[in-house]
Order: sequence, then C-alpha cells, then structure tokens
Amino acid sequence: MATPYPAQHHGDAMTTTTATAQHLRTIATTWGDLEDALGAATQAGWPPVSLRSYLAGLDQADIEEAAALRAMERSPDQIGQRPIPIRLDITD
Repeated sequence: MATPYPAQHHGDAMTTTTATAQHLRTIATTWGDLEDALGAATQAGWPPVSLRSYLAGLDQADIEEAAALRAMERSPDQIGQRPIPIRLDITD
C-alpha cells in the first residue's frame, strides 16, 4: 500500500512547511474514514470503573494503616520513665 506522504530526503525541494501542510490536508480529507475506523466510544467516564474501585481500595487501605499507626502511638496516660530508643553501648 502506498503511503499518502511523500518520501523526504535531504536535498528534496519540498520544505517542511509544505510537507506539514500536505500531511494536515491528508488528515482533513480522510478524517471521516479515521473516525469510522475507530468505531464508537465504549467508555463514558474517567477513570474507568475498575480503576475507580482500585483507587478506592487504596484509599481505604491508607485509612486503615493510619488508624493502626495511631493505635501504636504512645498515649498521654503512659507518661513516665521510658527506655531510650537507642543502645548506648553501640554509640560509645
């Protein structure tokens, strides 16, 4: 099948502007054929339902992880002497 675009080699008389105009003219004249080839759109919204549910699951996991981390934090009623979180014998 022959391409509608002319071969361009270094030294051809056709300039980039002329080639661009020809490419745009080809697209404009075959636009209906291009739309027919694509067919009807199958997706009505963005993001797709599968992605939307996946992202909602990630959000829920983040909420649960944050709640678990808050549960592990020291509560104010645990005030008092606590061991330091570093081994001094290693730092000496």
